[in-house]
Amino acid sequence: MTMRVNMGRTLFLKRIIAMGAGVLGLASAAHAALAPNHQRIAEMKAILDHPEVVAAFAVNDPIVRIEYRSADRYLVVTGKCQLPLRIVDRPQPAGLVGARQFDVEPGTVRCSGR
Repeated sequence: MTMRVNMGRTLFLKRIIAMGAGVLGLASAAHAALAPNHQRIAEMKAILDHPEVVAAFAVNDPIVRIEYRSADRYLVVTGKCQLPLRIVDRPQPAGLVGARQFDVEPGTVRCSGR
């Protein structure tokens, strides 16, 4: 009877250890990604730092706002012009966790005659 109880405890402990390892694995992957508010800030910083975005507008027509339109779509607005942008994922090596890697893909500038 002692043998059966010890085997039962061993099996129980193995299950607890396996579940704990699974929970830790999920937690570490979750901690690797940025929170949505920080991800949005990272995307907006990348938009402002992008050389094509800076070059798209005249010096006397500065950016007045960046609008989030939908998932991975933004609109940069100046006094006279608008520039649509897309956020495009960069491929990540399999098994690599961390903050989302992306590129900014500018569209075509549209300006009004104001």
